[in-house]
Amino acid sequence: TMPANPLRKRNPARPEKKAAVPRYTTTTPGDSWWVRATRSVVNLVVSDPFPEAYQRALKGCQTSVLTGRRIGITSPLGGSGASSTVALLGHQLADSRKEPTLVVDVLNRDGATLRRLGPRNPRKVSEDKGLERLSELMNQRDVPVHQHFHTYSDEISRHLRFLPWGDSDERLDDRALMQNTFQFLSQTAAVTLLDLPMSDHVMHAFYPGLHALIVPIPMYPAAVDVAESFCNYIHHSYPHVALVPVMVDSIHASKRQVRLTKQSVRHTNLRSHLPISRKTNLPELSFDAHVATGGRLNMELLSERERLQVAQLGATVLSVAKATS
Repeated sequence: TMPANPLRKRNPARPEKKAAVPRYTTTTPGDSWWVRATRSVVNLVVSDPFPEAYQRALKGCQTSVLTGRRIGITSPLGGSGASSTVALLGHQLADSRKEPTLVVDVLNRDGATLRRLGPRNPRKVSEDKGLERLSELMNQRDVPVHQHFHTYSDEISRHLRFLPWGDSDERLDDRALMQNTFQFLSQTAAVTLLDLPMSDHVMHAFYPGLHALIVPIPMYPAAVDVAESFCNYIHHSYPHVALVPVMVDSIHASKRQVRLTKQSVRHTNLRSHLPISRKTNLPELSFDAHVATGGRLNMELLSERERLQVAQLGATVLSVAKATS
């Protein structure tokens, strides 16, 4: 065999296949160009109902409350979009109201809620003393409690605050500590959103102090029966807590799947938990391309449909929580 000529050009190796670029990115706007163009053509003939409906929803989000309202968000099924719902409502209420809005992450170790709110350094959660420490300071005099608050990102509204519970759940059985926690939340923020995990320990500690509970329901029929059983259990165990079941389309379900899910809801008593004005159908949240990424949220990139849905959900929850004693 003859040796290879070193001056001869070798065939270049095949370039490796690049990784598939995700379709949905955080910079993707909510509505595509053809959706906006179609809406503009339709509005030439029919008036656009979005501005009036959105203004009515914003007016409901600005409902005045005398004392702080504590609203919990949890779901008996994983991946239903509970953390995204907390972040969306937090941003919406913080932009609509003048009073502070507080988001509390209870024993959620993966930091999903904090990631949706937009931190630059999630490790700061472990450095913060948390709500457990602040509740202990309620019994001490001449202690500047408010100095422990910390905003994790300058891009978040100045009225929106994030606070974890603490390092462990060992003190959830302490009734005096929990009473101080509820008192501190009522005195500090007009509206407090609590991201609650599905745990009996957390349920017995936090549910007695809630005014309303949002239950996200994924868009598949099997989840409706589980959500109905969970709502019935909460209604009998904690009758003072107002329930707000919400249908969340976080998986971009097909039209047939959405239709079957809504048909399953009609055969349940989930609508009976809503106020009279909303008993015809459950509130809905349809995640667009921007929300489906799972990253930091930007309310300016939401589609008109989702902005209206978030505002209507905030108005419904506040009206229900305000009526709860």
